[in-house]
Amino acid sequence: MSELQIPKGVQELTKDNRIVRAVWDYRDARGTVVGYVVRWEGLDGSKEIRPYFQCAPNGNWRQGGTPPRAPLYELPRLLRSPGVPVLLVEGEKCALSVNEQTDGLATTSLGGANRASGADWQPLAGREVLIWPDADEPGWSYARDVLGILAQLEPRPHVSVIDANALGLSEGGDVADWLDSHPSAGFQDILDLPRLTDDAVERLRESVPPAVLADARRDHSKDVRMSKYVPDIDHILHAAIILARANRRRLDA
Repeated sequence: MSELQIPKGVQELTKDNRIVRAVWDYRDARGTVVGYVVRWEGLDGSKEIRPYFQCAPNGNWRQGGTPPRAPLYELPRLLRSPGVPVLLVEGEKCALSVNEQTDGLATTSLGGANRASGADWQPLAGREVLIWPDADEPGWSYARDVLGILAQLEPRPHVSVIDANALGLSEGGDVADWLDSHPSAGFQDILDLPRLTDDAVERLRESVPPAVLADARRDHSKDVRMSKYVPDIDHILHAAIILARANRRRLDA
């Protein structure tokens, strides 16, 4: 994508000697663009991803500024298709890959693995949600946090989790990588992939750190910058042990 696809106010906040590789927009329920996520690559090969929202006091674009509850990616599509299963992935690139290459519906939250509690998850209440974690610790941590948050919605959604460790992906592999190696796959093929057992999902949900749930319930109306949640290593290890035991039980069954 080119710089011309970024509003002038956002262009003025960018740095020199960087090439825009991708731009993803976030929209409110009416379909109005309220923010952008921009990915750059520097001449030295470095990569950077930054959100921009039109929330400065003078109405200008601001780097890192987010609304009290950031909308989910592809929110208008979610609202237009209330009976369709939703694939929840980590990152806009993955969601776009699913939406462009299949007939399915995928979404993600702003900030990915670092910011699950800062999103407005209410549009997923009562829906069928399938989580696809990235095949690494941050990916499972994100899935765990989202499970805990979705369990608080009313009506409670029906949530299941793809067993990313059973797909033969490399460390950190995601749905975009899987689609690259399965170019003819449709959304039904994704729905048919192996999932964690209900017991494993429940145990993963129970390991959500209290801080994540507290932040999800907190009033963010005074927030002006993105915060970053860094999961406690003990919780990560606990979740990894739970998953390993659940997978072992499934294989022994």
